[in-house]
Amino acid sequence: MICVSSSEYPETDLYKKTVLQAGGSLNAVTVGEKTSFYFELPSFSDANTTEEPIFSTVLKIFSSYFKSPLFDNKYTNREINAIDSEHTNNRAALNKLTFHGLRLLANKEHPFNRFSTGNFHTLHDILQEKGLNIRDELVKFYQNEYISSRMSLVIRGPASLNKLQKLAVESFSTIPSQNATQSNIIRDYWLPKYKSDAFGEHQKGKIILIDRNTTHPLLRLIFPLNEHHINGNQNRKNTEMYMNLFCSILGDESETSVNTILYKLNYIIEVMTLTPEISCENNMLELQLTLSSLGTKNIDKILTILFDYVQKTFQQNDKNTRRVAKLISQFNSIELYNFLYEDVNQEAANECRGLSSLLLNDLEGTLRWLIKGSPCWDHSDDGYKGGYGESDAAKSWWTRKAAEISSLMSQTVTPANMIISYISPESNFKFIQCLDCLPVEFQEDQHFGFRYKICDIKFKPTPYEGEIRLPRPNPFCPQTAEDQTNLLKILEDASQDSIASSLLCPKNNSNNATNPILISSEDGYQLWVKRETSLASKDKAFLSLELTNTRMKPSATNSLCMEILLDLVIQNLREILYPSLELRYSYDLFPSLKGDVGVIIHISGPINKLYSILLLIITEIKNISSTFDELVKSERFRKARVRLKLKCEALNNIPSYEVASLGLMVVLEEYTWSLEDRLQYLEELDFQTVAHFSKHAFDSCYVSSLLQGDVNDSDYSLNIVPVLQKLVGTFEAEHYHYPSTVLLPKSANLKILGASPDETNALVYYVQTGIRDNLSEKQQEFI
Repeated sequence: MICVSSSEYPETDLYKKTVLQAGGSLNAVTVGEKTSFYFELPSFSDANTTEEPIFSTVLKIFSSYFKSPLFDNKYTNREINAIDSEHTNNRAALNKLTFHGLRLLANKEHPFNRFSTGNFHTLHDILQEKGLNIRDELVKFYQNEYISSRMSLVIRGPASLNKLQKLAVESFSTIPSQNATQSNIIRDYWLPKYKSDAFGEHQKGKIILIDRNTTHPLLRLIFPLNEHHINGNQNRKNTEMYMNLFCSILGDESETSVNTILYKLNYIIEVMTLTPEISCENNMLELQLTLSSLGTKNIDKILTILFDYVQKTFQQNDKNTRRVAKLISQFNSIELYNFLYEDVNQEAANECRGLSSLLLNDLEGTLRWLIKGSPCWDHSDDGYKGGYGESDAAKSWWTRKAAEISSLMSQTVTPANMIISYISPESNFKFIQCLDCLPVEFQEDQHFGFRYKICDIKFKPTPYEGEIRLPRPNPFCPQTAEDQTNLLKILEDASQDSIASSLLCPKNNSNNATNPILISSEDGYQLWVKRETSLASKDKAFLSLELTNTRMKPSATNSLCMEILLDLVIQNLREILYPSLELRYSYDLFPSLKGDVGVIIHISGPINKLYSILLLIITEIKNISSTFDELVKSERFRKARVRLKLKCEALNNIPSYEVASLGLMVVLEEYTWSLEDRLQYLEELDFQTVAHFSKHAFDSCYVSSLLQGDVNDSDYSLNIVPVLQKLVGTFEAEHYHYPSTVLLPKSANLKILGASPDETNALVYYVQTGIRDNLSEKQQEFI
């Protein structure tokens, strides 16, 4: 309601209309004690126009809503219905249901226990029953809560700091002001309002069982973390570092990690680690597990593995403490390294929302790291001497820090401090042995409509017999990253240079961008290079490779064979390549999008290990494809087929506009097959067919490639072509057939109808302008 209209701009939805017409986006999100309003607009040059820049116009409209909103009664029901519609969607989302389950477990004296998102009943019916006027309530809430002393503002744009500051002052300085605290606005305002923690001793050791028919049950393990439990002079910094380490260690999927054990036992499908802040100084450490069918029958075993992992790896002894010290030192190194080489072109709206939220928190311990978004250990920490290997004094400092972290982990990630929210069909609840629910009956939640019951957890940890240990040192971490003293000096120098630099907006240097150059088009491959010299591209690269078999005939069976082969490769590489993701590498393997027999490989990240990742991928493809019979056991093959079938079946539930787009592709593209055909051929696919396909999939290939970034032409001959030669038997173009699109008759209008389970309708247009190489004909069509 606040962004519908204002006294200065009374036109309804003017803010929304203006942003969308300019090609931008907008949103508002409430999370706990904070509500964020934000918008994003494309950058336009205003050099050749006398009109007010669109960003300035939108900023004036936007700011007016926080000075004099109208809260027009005519639009109240519209907004309530929009909230109710969003709530209806939330009722089908497992993560929303399980998060509401956590609210039901919380202390009833804490606001987190309440239903928070609202629906038609809570926003309309209840107010009518109480005889309250909703507009009067909105005005009262606005006057009490929307004051400048509890607001933060972030503006980002391609303008000088002087210009951005001027925009901020012009648009927001007239909002009524009160004395604002300089640090920790959230704590100073909200903490006095709370009578207790959200999860006290009486709420711990509980599980909420939510009955819902789902094929992928969700298990959320929560470990409450109260900030005043963490010692030290810089509490907030220590808290954030500990939470980040929790996510890194317990979210790890490399070899010997707890999650790899769970994957290999086929207990989990996916894992996530989160650290949600549910209220001021009430954080949670969360391990979110999507369970397989086998996992639902072994929840006690999952808990046994988790707690044994924590107990063994963080037990206080010299060997463990030394390992933890090296691990957290390298974690700090990687955080510094990633920040130094961070992509500056990240999404502006998310960055502004994150920064505005941080400005309301404790800035005393973390202001130095505000732009990064989370802190690192550095010379501001008492006794810090750089990375673990830099000196004996540094080793001693990291050893003490490791002892602190080990103690925190051992005290926090325990059965006694655990809360569980679990959503699954009721039939799976009987497999959980550690429950005490005999006298408890199911209840129905009045807001989300699910059946649930709350039980005590009676779990007693027992040793796990398999091998368990901390993640090994990250093999993708460059040696330069281990020198934290040097990294911090580079960051400090960059900061000082920024302070001393001009406040004018720097102009983009067009010389940094170059067009792709074809450096080789010999028989069998086409190699392109796009060199970039900007600071954002320094020491980074992107590699795209497409290998297409020139002898195999495209078919639905061959396409499915390739998908199964690549699935097996990805599964084998997950543990090995997971550490590379921490260094901001990314990689992907998928079948040719054109339907022919081929594979596409994408790799991006720092240049120094990019070609090592390529070698690992090509080597794994070679190993599996050439010795499929020996390496791939029948059980692994069956699981790969199941994963592919589930992926195909999931297409039945995608939005209607995606169904329409895919349907159009099936009709128009030469080598594409309908979902029904794919499922039918998949049922008929056997082990020997895939094994034979894999053996010959790379006998003869045509290769096309693009290498982009801080690269040289010689990278192909030194690092790429020799690696591909390990996999491809012969490079050739003679038998390569370019897949084509159906050529529609001139002036023909074709209509294709189809059905989708999605209740919404979708319409997709395809306009064919002519043969790609016939430029004159295409120009005439447009004229």
